[in-house]
Amino acid sequence: MGYFAQAEEDSLKLMLSNLAGFNVMPMSETDLHDSIFEAILAGPPSSSDQAELITGLGSANALSHLPLPRWHTNPRFSHLQRFEQSDTNADLKGVELRVPVKEQLSKASNSAEALRILTSRCAAEVKFIMQLSESELDLGLALTDLGVDSLIAVDIRSWFFRELGINIPVLGILNGSSINDVCKGALSQLDI
Repeated sequence: MGYFAQAEEDSLKLMLSNLAGFNVMPMSETDLHDSIFEAILAGPPSSSDQAELITGLGSANALSHLPLPRWHTNPRFSHLQRFEQSDTNADLKGVELRVPVKEQLSKASNSAEALRILTSRCAAEVKFIMQLSESELDLGLALTDLGVDSLIAVDIRSWFFRELGINIPVLGILNGSSINDVCKGALSQLDI
């Protein structure tokens, strides 16, 4: 809250834009207080209420022009997804439901095509995590030069493990490797 209160107008606009990308909606202070009050009332073990309070999440329809935020594809948060009555696949045509990387790689005809597929998907993930524009992302530039630190390197490592089931060492990401280098190393661990 302190950051928002003291942020300059440009920083505030950027932060609000980033939050909108996560499919969250602004709440008034009164709404926040009401939510906390409702949680307190429903919270005691002796309460007979079976309440679940969820606030500030937008519908998929509100984001139809953007890819859904990362948490929408995580099964642990599936109960938090709110689709409005008018939401249909046609309404979500701007939302790209991607084929898993492993499946795409299995259809690659040669190692060069597999490298192109993996590099493209890894670059998209790095771009999303780092909130980079297309022009800021250079596949041959060291990830550390793009601003990747140890926390982001763990996210990238987790992405490789989740998508491909392979272990990319965090130090392998932070040692000056580019996206191309990391993807070449990842492909060497796969049977392609």
